Amino acid sequence: MEKNITETIYIASLVLGICSLLFCAIPIMGLILSITALIISVKARKKLKKTNENKGIVTAGIVLSIVSLVLAIIITIIVVVIPLGGSFILSVTSPKEVELPDVVGLTVEEAQEKVENVGLRFEIEKEEYNDDVAEGYILSQDPTYISNYNVKEGSTVQVIVSKGKE
Repeated sequence: MEKNITETIYIASLVLGICSLLFCAIPIMGLILSITALIISVKARKKLKKTNENKGIVTAGIVLSIVSLVLAIIITIIVVVIPLGGSFILSVTSPKEVELPDVVGLTVEEAQEKVENVGLRFEIEKEEYNDDVAEGYILSQDPTYISNYNVKEGSTVQVIVSKGKE
């Protein structure tokens, strides 16, 4: 009777090793099955030292369990950890969005302050003469102001400044 139980453990270690290899592609479940297979295979190996029979079956169970455990860890990292960590990294590293301010009609100093206060860069694209707008005031901006329009923090707002009447 003892011999039948021992042989059953040897065979179970091999079968679990094979099953763990088949199911290692399923995240978490593959890890659990691989660890279980490895534990049973190691226990079978300890019993094997006493009797020294069916060595190949138990060794195959251990090898399959280790291979499936490594594969299960890699697959779990690829399928579970990276997507979760990747979204965290993207949310931390991607610049936040800020509302684009309207600077048309402001002085250069007022416009620059307003743009930089929300985390954007200010750049004078060019200056041109204008009969309707006094010298030093903003004629237009790019991107064009639209109510509740957001841009990425650190983006550049280019302006055209009036030189006044020609």
